[in-house]
Amino acid sequence: MRSGGGAKARRRDREEAKKSRWEKQKAENLPVFSTLLRQVYRKAHPDLLRAKHPELATVNDKSMQLLNGVLTTIKTQNEYPAAIVQNIPFYLLQSESEGGGTKCVELRIKTAGGDCKRALTQSFELFFQNAAIACKDGSHRFAWESEFFPVPDLSRLPQMQQQEQSQE
Repeated sequence: MRSGGGAKARRRDREEAKKSRWEKQKAENLPVFSTLLRQVYRKAHPDLLRAKHPELATVNDKSMQLLNGVLTTIKTQNEYPAAIVQNIPFYLLQSESEGGGTKCVELRIKTAGGDCKRALTQSFELFFQNAAIACKDGSHRFAWESEFFPVPDLSRLPQMQQQEQSQE
């Protein structure tokens, strides 16, 4: 970390560290979050369940709305999800090799209202594991795309601080 410079320098250092972690994850050749999430959607889409299991389709509708709300928030620059602890159930269609039928898998969302990237990463890795969504190497690790938890444009920092102060 750089010495001196105050809050701006510390923030810049944190943002540079975030960028380098993203580059490290890309170098590890991990699948991106959206790829694994699409696999969940293929197993949990309400339209796939509606004919045989309308009540489960309704649950998945609500669960996807909650999930999409959280994902939209973490795509928005300088916003984190509100402090929540919630289990979001998803009913997944099982393949014949998995025994057919449906399986309930819960996504536990736990955020403290601040920078929750690590907590959400762990939650989704466990969710992908329980949903039998795996990478080619059998792990459940992934990399967030740059659209999630975006790095703020530091050149706009004084302008954003001024806007915050005027709203108070």
